[in-house]
Amino acid sequence: MRTLSIVVLMILAAACTPLKPMALSDDNEKLRTDTDSLVLFTLKTANDYQRLFQPRLRTLSLSLRQNGDRAGAPLVFSTGSPHREELDGTLNYLISLRLPPGNYRLETAAGTSTDDVFVAAFSIPLHRDFAVPMNRIIYLGHIAATNRERTTIDQTPAGAALPAAEQQAAGFADGTFEITISDRYRPDLAEFSTRFPALVGQVVVNLADALRAEVNDGKNAALRH
Repeated sequence: MRTLSIVVLMILAAACTPLKPMALSDDNEKLRTDTDSLVLFTLKTANDYQRLFQPRLRTLSLSLRQNGDRAGAPLVFSTGSPHREELDGTLNYLISLRLPPGNYRLETAAGTSTDDVFVAAFSIPLHRDFAVPMNRIIYLGHIAATNRERTTIDQTPAGAALPAAEQQAAGFADGTFEITISDRYRPDLAEFSTRFPALVGQVVVNLADALRAEVNDGKNAALRH
């Protein structure tokens, strides 16, 4: 019953907030940036604390920022299926967002992990600001989020404490996401272009340094650059 409750809560949350799809799909014949821009980055999730529960993303949330404050409702995207799964179970995602020009904040990436018995939920606090220029395709870098055992009380938990059995088994109640950001422009664009041929020959602006400045709100996970 407690396992089912997590799934029910996620379904209800998704129903309350319309999910936007990824910008790129298999049937993209031509990319257009005459009204909005295209934002690309890769995201890798791993659970080194409890390896049987690898984090599978469901949603990615952003907010539009004006004068440093949130403007309007959050923008919630469905991340879709992972692009690639490593031998150790870690998952790689190709993230593509269609956004109008403006200032934004990556807020959280969330999802679930399962084994044969439990379903557990996690949330990755990304907390990064970036700007979207007009009529461009931009690359923001490679984000790696790895769940590790929490060592200090000020580290943000990887998930809720309840239901206790599920969250502790997955290592989310006692874990924290360590986030690293790197510039993998060439290999990442090669993966994007192989998966989405419409990107071949397009000019993609490398803005990988944009995400390196962490928003210091006192609630972020452990970080390494």
